[in-house]
Amino acid sequence: MSIRNVIEACYKAYGKRDFDGTMLPFSDDVKFDWPANPSQSKRNGCCTGKQAMIDRLADLAQEFEYLDVRLHSLIVDGDHAAARVSMKLKQKETGAEFTNQSAHFWTFEEGRCVELTEYYDTALLKAYGG
Repeated sequence: MSIRNVIEACYKAYGKRDFDGTMLPFSDDVKFDWPANPSQSKRNGCCTGKQAMIDRLADLAQEFEYLDVRLHSLIVDGDHAAARVSMKLKQKETGAEFTNQSAHFWTFEEGRCVELTEYYDTALLKAYGG
């Protein structure tokens, strides 16, 4: 399967909240990074490993319901990819809905994702408690 197809399948699985399907392309020691200023977002920094990545994503899902995950564009260049993604979220406590835009940068080695960096609108997420 091509890197493009792997990434597209990953976002489809994530949109369905299928963590097993979401994690298929990742290496066991994947580096997952939310490079955000801690004063702007409580969800920031880097973690290593599939379980650490799952824990971070599950923590986010405790606070927000995912209404839609949409891959808008995907550029693949060799073992690297860049994706523009939107996630329509609902803050569970208040019921407020919003759409967060993000940019994801993927690095693959031997067909497995070894690094994923996600930049997102920290001010928007913070406004909704995230």
